[in-house]
Amino acid sequence: MDILNSAPLQTNTIIHLLWDGDFGGIQKIVKTVFLDNAGSRYRHIAVLAGHFGPLIGPASDRFCLGMKNGFDVPGFFKLRSIAKRFPGAIIVYHLDTPIFRLFYPKDRPLIYLEHGCSAKRDQFRYVNKLLGKALLQRARKIICISRQSQADITSLYPQFAAKTMVVNNPVLIPFGKPRIVPRAPATIGFIGRLSREKGPEGFLQCARILFKKYPGIRFTMVGDGPLLRECREMAQQAGLPVAFTGVSLNITHNLELMDIIAITSLKDAFNMVVIEAMARGVPVAAFPVGGIPEIITHNVMGLLSEAASPHLLAHCIERILNETGLYEKLSSNGFLHAKRTYGLDEYRKQWENIFKDAFAN
Repeated sequence: MDILNSAPLQTNTIIHLLWDGDFGGIQKIVKTVFLDNAGSRYRHIAVLAGHFGPLIGPASDRFCLGMKNGFDVPGFFKLRSIAKRFPGAIIVYHLDTPIFRLFYPKDRPLIYLEHGCSAKRDQFRYVNKLLGKALLQRARKIICISRQSQADITSLYPQFAAKTMVVNNPVLIPFGKPRIVPRAPATIGFIGRLSREKGPEGFLQCARILFKKYPGIRFTMVGDGPLLRECREMAQQAGLPVAFTGVSLNITHNLELMDIIAITSLKDAFNMVVIEAMARGVPVAAFPVGGIPEIITHNVMGLLSEAASPHLLAHCIERILNETGLYEKLSSNGFLHAKRTYGLDEYRKQWENIFKDAFAN
C-alpha cells in the first residue's frame, strides 16, 4: 500500500499513534474501542510506528512507519506525510517515541493519553522530562488512566494540571457472573507480560509457598516475555505444577479456567487484568501498587497484600480459599463494581465527548 501518495481523505478523523500491533492493553483498547466501533461519529485510523502485529494488522485504515527505534527520523516524516492526507484530524498519542516528542508539529491537534509516566523512568530521566514538557505543551487534553498516573503528571508538570482528566480503562471482554466457591483443586492464575515490572518471579515464589501447604493446587501463567525461560526454570526446579500457555487469544477462556487471579506487578498505572477478572467473577489478590488500590477496596472486592511480598500475597490467597463466604463476597462485589464502573459503552461515550470538545476548539 502506498501510504504517501494517495489522495486526501475525509475530515473528522482520529489518528491513533501506537508503537506496534501486538497483544497488549493499549492495542486491545484501540482496536476494540475505536477501530472496531462502527457507531462512532468519527473515522478512526491507526498508525503503528514500529510494526504490524497479530492484533492490529494491515488494513485500509491502518498504516505502519517501519521505525527501527524511537529516534528514527525518516519514520517521523512518514507520519507527517500520512497526517497531511487527513486535514483537520486529531492525533491521539499512545506511545513513547523521542523523535515524535521532540518534533511533533505545532499545528497538529493532539490528545495525549498517559498510560504510565515515561518522564519518571530512571533511564534518561532528565531528557524524558524535557521531551514530555515539549509534547504536553501542544496537547489539548491529557488523559490519564488512573489518579496515580494523573498525580505523576501533575507533580512533574504542574503547569499542565488543568489539561488533565482521568478516564479509567474499560472491560473489553464479555461479562460473566459471580461465583460461589473455588473448584477443588483450585487453579491460581497469572496473566500478563513475563517481564520484570509484572513480577512473574513473585508469582512463582507465592506459588511455591502455597504448593507446600496445598499439594493439589495448580497454577497457570498466561503471557510471554523476556523472563519466560527463567520462569520455566524456576517452576521446574521447585517442582511446581505450572502451565505456561503463552500469549492468549482468548482471555475470557483463560479466566474461566482460573479460580483466583494473583497480581504481582511491581509497578502498574492501572491493570486491565484486575477488571477483566472481576468481570468474570474471579476473585483477585494483588500487590497495592500504582492505580490498583483505586480499583480494589481491600476486603470488599479483592484482597491487597504488602507490595513485593509473595509470602503475604500467599496468605491472602489462603484466606480466599478457606474463609467461609469470602470467595463469594469478593466475586460478587468485584463483578458489580466492574459492571458499574468499567463498562465499554460509558468509556466510548467519554471519548466521544473528548473528541467533540477537541474538534470544537
